[in-house]
Amino acid sequence: MAKKRKQYIAHVSKARSSRAVMRDLAIGFVANRDRLELINVKSNRVEKCGPSIDAAMSKIRHKWIVYLGSMGRTELGKAYIKLEEVRVASEVFKHEISEQVGKIHKVLTDSIPSKQLSNVGWIATPTGRELSEKHLGELFDLMGCWDNLAGWQKDVIAESDKLKEDKSC
Repeated sequence: MAKKRKQYIAHVSKARSSRAVMRDLAIGFVANRDRLELINVKSNRVEKCGPSIDAAMSKIRHKWIVYLGSMGRTELGKAYIKLEEVRVASEVFKHEISEQVGKIHKVLTDSIPSKQLSNVGWIATPTGRELSEKHLGELFDLMGCWDNLAGWQKDVIAESDKLKEDKSC
C-alpha cells in the first residue's frame, strides 16, 4: 500500500514561498521621499520590486514588525533618531499596517520638539525579523532620512540669507 502524501493546499504553499522570498526584505518609508522602498536588510541596499515580490507582500498575510522613527537635530547639530518597535498582534496584509501604527507614530513624533524635528519614517519587516538600533540607523540613512532640515536650521538659513541681502544693499 502506498504511503499517503500530504494534501496540497494552494494558499499554504503560496504563503510558504512568499515568506521565503521576503526573508531578507523590508519595506521602508521616509516622509521627504514620499514613496515606499523595498530594502534588502542583509546587504543594506534598495531593491527593485517585481510583480512576484509585490504579490508576496500584498496578497499574503505576514506577521509584521514595524520600526517607527522620528529624526531630529539639536541646535548643536547632533542628529538623533527616536525609535519605537511595534509588533503587529496577528498576521495582516500590508495595507492594514497603517491603521494599527498611525496613532503610535503620532505620539512618537510629538515627543520631539517641533524645532528639532527633521523627518519621520518607518521600516517594516514581514517575516518578524528583528533589527538592531544601529542597523535601523544605517537603513534610514540609506533611504535619505537626513535630507530634510530641522526647524531651527531653516531659521538659521533664513537669517543668513537676510544678512546677505542687507549687506548687498
